[in-house]
Amino acid sequence: MTNLKSEEIADQLKNGDFPTRLTILKSLSETIEEAEIVLIIEAMGDSEWQVRKEAVAAIAKAADKDKGPIIQQLLDRISKNDNVGRRNAAADLFVQWGKDSVLPLLLNLKKVNEDTRKVVIDVLGEIRDPRAIPSLLTDILGTDSIEETSAGFADNLRSAA
Repeated sequence: MTNLKSEEIADQLKNGDFPTRLTILKSLSETIEEAEIVLIIEAMGDSEWQVRKEAVAAIAKAADKDKGPIIQQLLDRISKNDNVGRRNAAADLFVQWGKDSVLPLLLNLKKVNEDTRKVVIDVLGEIRDPRAIPSLLTDILGTDSIEETSAGFADNLRSAA
């Protein structure tokens, strides 16, 4: 990692030129520390797609263990901000993590705002993990149980016949 302190890293990621931001993210991905994850999440909203892509790569390398806290931080961040670049970068990261993202995303499905919920639903659909099906059906159909959903489908089929 670079010899820069967190404040200097934050300043360079915010105010540095494009090559500097890219270089810092590449160096962070080698030995990332907990405090730097927030800085990288911020970089996921950069105006340059290459910087966002490198930020996703840095977090992906950093999160070898429990991804839940990082997913929570990302959901909190994209819920508060309409930065499309950060939102799309977060979605890419969740899909890249695949099944490791499913449970943390499901736990947050009802806690996030409408826009973020749509992103979560899209990501869960792209991951295609069967564990997500009951929650997605409940969310989409507005019922609290699979039994209600099944009964609703059966009623609709009967009335259509």
